[in-house]
Amino acid sequence: MKLEMPCSDWSDSPPKPQHFFKIILSDTESQTKLMIPRKFVRKHGNKLGSRISLKAPNGLVWKVNLERDENEVWLQDGWPQFAKFYSIQFGHLLFFKYRGHCDFKVRIFDPSCTEINYPSSKSAKLKSGESSKKRKRAIETDHLMLKLQKEKNCPQEIEEARARALASAEAFKSDNPVFLRVMKISHVDGKRRGLVLSKAFEETYKKWKDNDQVHLQVAGRIWPVNCIMKWNRCRLGSGWDRFAQDNSLSVGDVCVFELINTCTKLLEVHIFSAAEETNENTRLPRVKREAKEAKVPASVDAFTSRYPFFRINVYPSSLSGGSLGLPQKFVKRFITKDSCNVTLRISDGREWSVRCGVYNSCTKFSVGWKIFAQANRLAAGDVCIFELINFSEKLLNVVIFREVAECCHQC
Repeated sequence: MKLEMPCSDWSDSPPKPQHFFKIILSDTESQTKLMIPRKFVRKHGNKLGSRISLKAPNGLVWKVNLERDENEVWLQDGWPQFAKFYSIQFGHLLFFKYRGHCDFKVRIFDPSCTEINYPSSKSAKLKSGESSKKRKRAIETDHLMLKLQKEKNCPQEIEEARARALASAEAFKSDNPVFLRVMKISHVDGKRRGLVLSKAFEETYKKWKDNDQVHLQVAGRIWPVNCIMKWNRCRLGSGWDRFAQDNSLSVGDVCVFELINTCTKLLEVHIFSAAEETNENTRLPRVKREAKEAKVPASVDAFTSRYPFFRINVYPSSLSGGSLGLPQKFVKRFITKDSCNVTLRISDGREWSVRCGVYNSCTKFSVGWKIFAQANRLAAGDVCIFELINFSEKLLNVVIFREVAECCHQC
């Protein structure tokens, strides 16, 4: 008979809350347990019994058994059901708040850094579970990343960088047909093997003909690429290697292909770089060189608006550091005096939620900024203008000026 260990932190005064978070970096369907951080276990492990309670903001409480193995503690029996109920997937972030007495409050954030909508009851979620499986998303998750995580010779830092790049790409949303591809060695080695389009995109490419030309667009520049139709599959052939080389694609980068013009077969390619997630950024020297040679377009200085706005020059640190410094006087006067979430919108209507941190010494965009920068292919030397077009909703319109071959491109 298995004995259940009781909690050992009962006291008259309420315990001081402690926190930890977990980023899901594996396929939850195959993950039957979740490890609690070792540092948290060292501090509080002796207070935890053999079963804990997880409480989400919707009020539901889940009992989860703990498994102990030397200095490690895992959420086990009950965890798979919790993860399934809240549709926790690769790239989600879970924030745990320990309130003592084996009681945890849990908040769940999706890969876009936005808190999820919590289901109101178990029965409602379970009834909708089967139907939700039938609804297929146009964007297909490439499980190559899960395989890359298991490579013995792949450093942990690179594994995590690739995982973050994939999570950022999966957060991309569009009303247009889209598909996702993680770059393999065969896509970027220059041996003319091309790239096979996703089966999720079949409804679109089955109307194309062999040797039709598609157009790939990044930051206003277009590359023509031939498509090869064979065995009911479509492969990007001649022209793909040039596209991959010009955009410095490498293994682990994630490309989201968005069909924005059916007639001309124009695909906007959104590149989420794994290299930009590590310190060994192979693109940084090129970015620095381009920034040094860039000239600020005259149209930036001529910009006017009836809304309050400020201008930011993009530097390498704005791209690799995960945050963007803001003019503190403007933020406190027009936006907020305390830290809050704001919404960044570009001209095509797409929006990103970004944390605006207000501190004594500085004001900056933090969580969500890097996803915005990558999604819009910001580079050192670009200039961004932020217009506050709705104060109550903290909505800022972003106008991006790029220096490309002596001309300006606005988003």
